[in-house]
Amino acid sequence: MSQADPENFDDPALKAAIRRAWAGEQCPPEVRQRIDAAYGRASASSLKIESGRPKLLGNLMFFGWALMLIVVGIVFHFHPDKTGQLTRPVALALPASLADQLIARHDECCKDPDHHMPGLPRDNFVDIGRELRQRLGFPILSAGLPGAWNFNGASICPVGTTKSGHLVFKSGDGQFVSIFSLPRQFGPADLTNKSFSEVEQNHPMAGFATGDGFYCVVESSKGQPMSLEQVRTLRDELRPDVASASDPNRRDSIAMVAK
Repeated sequence: MSQADPENFDDPALKAAIRRAWAGEQCPPEVRQRIDAAYGRASASSLKIESGRPKLLGNLMFFGWALMLIVVGIVFHFHPDKTGQLTRPVALALPASLADQLIARHDECCKDPDHHMPGLPRDNFVDIGRELRQRLGFPILSAGLPGAWNFNGASICPVGTTKSGHLVFKSGDGQFVSIFSLPRQFGPADLTNKSFSEVEQNHPMAGFATGDGFYCVVESSKGQPMSLEQVRTLRDELRPDVASASDPNRRDSIAMVAK
C-alpha cells in the first residue's frame, strides 16, 4: 500500500496479513445477534470495503462498533476456567461444605416414612410455619408444592450443627423434595438477597437468602432427577411465601394441607 494513497486497501500483502490474523476468530452467537439487530440485520461476512471516503468512513465506524461489542460480549458472557479457556459463567453456588450438609440431611430424612415432629400442627402450612418460627426464632418457608406431591411432614432437623425448619415431600415414583429454612447466619454473608443453584451429588439444589433467613430446595430421585431449571422454578414459586412468613400473625385458610 503506497503512502500516496492511504485509502487503497488492495495491497495483497495487507489482505494476506488480515486473513492470517482473523481467520480463526469467531464472534459469539449472542454478540452476533446484537450486531445484526443494531445494524439492520447486516451480515458482517458480506461486507466489502470499497474505495471512496464516505464508504470507507462508514465501514471503519461499523468495524469499530463491532469490535467493541465483541470485546464487551466476551467480558460479560465468558470467563476463563482453570485451564485458561473461555467458558460461560457458572451460577452462584454454595460452599461445598454447606451443600454437603444440606444433602446429607435431605437423604437421611427422606428415609423416614413419617417425617412429622410430634406436637407440630399438621393440617395447615401457615400454622406449621408459625409454630416452627416460634421455636426457631426466624421466618420459616412453609408451603405446599404445585403438582402431585404428598406432604411427608415437617420437623426441626440439624443441618450440620444448625437447627432448621425442614419440610419433606414425596411422589409416587420415588422423588423427594426438601424445603429447608435456616437462620441467616447459616449461609455466607455475601449471599444476602442473592440466589444460587447447582447440582451436587446428583441432587439439584436452588435457594436464596434474605435479611432474616436462608432457604433452600433440594431434590432427589431413585430414577431421573428433576432438571436444575425445574428446581429453580420451584424455588421461585415458593419465594413469595417467605414474605408472608415474616408476619407471625398471618392466617390463610387456603394453606390447608391435603390429607
